[in-house]
Amino acid sequence: MLKFLRKYNKFILVVFGSLLMVAFLMPQAIQRFGINPKGPVVARMQGRKIRQADLDFASRELAALRSIAPQYVAPGGVFGLRDDATDDAHWFLLTNAAQDAGFIGEVGDGEEWIPLLLQLLAPQVAFEQFRQQYRDSAAQFWSHPAFAQERQARVQGALNQLLADLDILASSAARAGQLTLPELHTALAKARGVVRMLNTYSSIARVSPTRAQITSKQLGDQVIANVLFLPASLLEDDAPAATDVQLEEHFQRFRETRPADGEFGMGYFLPRRVKIEYLKIDHDAIGTAVTLDPIAVRQRWQRNQDRFGEDFQIAKVGVERQVRHEIADEITAKAERAVKAVTFRTINELEKDGKFRILPADWEQRRPTMEHIAQAVVEQVQREVRAEDQPDFVMPLPEVNVLAAKWYTAADLQGELALATATVAIANRPIPIALLAFVVHELDPDQELGLQVGLPAVSLPARDAAGNRYYFTVLAARDESPADSLDDVREQAADDYAALHAYEQLAANLDAYKQLAVAEGLQAVSDLFEKTIEPETPDPALENPTTESPSPEVPVSNVSAAENSQPEDPTEGQPAETTPDENADEQTPDEDPIATVVPGPRVLEEITIGDPLLVGSTLGQADDPAFRDALLDVASSMDPTIEPEEIDPADAVVAMPLPGRLGVALGRVLLPRPLTIEFYRALESDAARKYITDEFRELAGTDTYPYAYERLALRYKWVPTRTIGRSDDAPEDEDDDDAPASDSTAPNGG
Repeated sequence: MLKFLRKYNKFILVVFGSLLMVAFLMPQAIQRFGINPKGPVVARMQGRKIRQADLDFASRELAALRSIAPQYVAPGGVFGLRDDATDDAHWFLLTNAAQDAGFIGEVGDGEEWIPLLLQLLAPQVAFEQFRQQYRDSAAQFWSHPAFAQERQARVQGALNQLLADLDILASSAARAGQLTLPELHTALAKARGVVRMLNTYSSIARVSPTRAQITSKQLGDQVIANVLFLPASLLEDDAPAATDVQLEEHFQRFRETRPADGEFGMGYFLPRRVKIEYLKIDHDAIGTAVTLDPIAVRQRWQRNQDRFGEDFQIAKVGVERQVRHEIADEITAKAERAVKAVTFRTINELEKDGKFRILPADWEQRRPTMEHIAQAVVEQVQREVRAEDQPDFVMPLPEVNVLAAKWYTAADLQGELALATATVAIANRPIPIALLAFVVHELDPDQELGLQVGLPAVSLPARDAAGNRYYFTVLAARDESPADSLDDVREQAADDYAALHAYEQLAANLDAYKQLAVAEGLQAVSDLFEKTIEPETPDPALENPTTESPSPEVPVSNVSAAENSQPEDPTEGQPAETTPDENADEQTPDEDPIATVVPGPRVLEEITIGDPLLVGSTLGQADDPAFRDALLDVASSMDPTIEPEEIDPADAVVAMPLPGRLGVALGRVLLPRPLTIEFYRALESDAARKYITDEFRELAGTDTYPYAYERLALRYKWVPTRTIGRSDDAPEDEDDDDAPASDSTAPNGG
């Protein structure tokens, strides 16, 4: 043995030395030897293992699809995803179901689908461009017949541009999901297969002739009518001011009610709300404060004449703008570092509790406020920049805004332009501060961003399109709950009380309004709410005119049109004019001042009322399904061959309170238009499709829908596991009894 060791001692030393070197350089490799590179098992599907890499790839596929096919993967969209923790698994199960049913094609199937997706995307892009031009009126104009040609042209233009940028859009979608182009096309092929599967399922059902006739009649029956809506705002000005006792009673009545759930759309069960302060580092202001070196500007032009042009005087402005922008970028980066340095200097002293910090009792007095951070940033950045090549640089003081005078909901913060447009990129998604402020530990204990009340969020600065940086601190947060007291919502409660009082007056007088509409028409009801605004004058007689109510039987608080409207000829019934003399100006005050007449609500005349899918929304503020159905019910009892003038008004007038809209509606049926046999023949297939669609829409919102996450998980025996970090994960990999995973479970499968 010794002879053997002496003979081969050099060889043995080399072998063992090599092993020691490997053990020294790659200890982690030895420790993890044998562990599956696809990560731990996170679920089992029909007995086979699903690893973390499988769901990670599904998540990346969804990120890419959100970029190029948002209508399918958006929450509540075609695929039924819910924008929660189940989405990755739901998508994984959907693609497996489509693969098993044979609906998923090859890679080319997904690539060929892109132009069709862009056709669906074009109207959204066109409307967004339209909205930027017409702003608040965009939705109204977009659907108006007068804009039909422009709408069509805009959609076609958007489609042409999208098709021209097809390669760019595909590359952008692939980057959004960190996929290669072939992987993106595979994901699209999977999505197209899922669409085929869902369409096939929804088209299996057959509708009986009787059901088709009933649904067609519901769709096709129409009525021509006049409609008048009386909103509570007509009487709000006349409502008596509420006492504190009345307001408190009103507040207690609706305190536990959410606004969307209440009968009158009122409620003081408040959503999540915060108080916040934020700091803005203004990129343009920094650039303006910079002093440019004319030599450096000229040198930049000389090196880039092909870009800026050969005439320096003409190119000077553009060159200076670029140089100023670059210097502003550098100084902004210094400001970012200064914000973090100032903030973490204090935060790092706090004790940790996982991702969060334990705040001491005196933290409110010790915490770094945005005012303090802003001043410290100015001092540090100014010192650094002056030490370089800007001796006269004056750092603009960052803008600080404190929104703490009241509680702010997400909708309130969206109204703050900076908070709505400044975003932080999280998981490849731009999240505005207005939403991120509600992802604090106190409101969402399971969140992993580390945000909490009282700590400045400075790890990831928010940015806007102008290059500005934003940092914020959530000062306080409240989960959804009823308002603590009337004082929290006093102004809103006072407005609601006045509106509700006015609505109750309208509803109480509804029978009288209906009688007047039967006797004189809807315009007579509208005239009751005509207002005459007298001009201001020191004469008490003019401030308090005495008028007689035009209809004693109808309770109104306004003046009729007949007594207060001006004659078409202003000279009618007046004494003949005299020849003006030198004192004409002195006689002017003797003339009666002209009153302003504000007409009542407009009567919508001869409008077509029917299913909104066919006739659109034509009822204006009275567009309520119950009121629409009431008019159709009245029309259904009429003889369609009768002449309009032969219809008894007492049988043709509908009056209905609409509490959800805080008003009352009156309608006068002029002519019933029942479904004809010719229209039925054209409508039958659409009616059958509508019936099936409605049934599936109701089903899709429940756990019984066969492609909901819960049903797919049950069908595929999907069992999430907790194997991450388990010490027995490696031995599981050695078990060959499990069925091999199909192609659809592999990252590139489908």
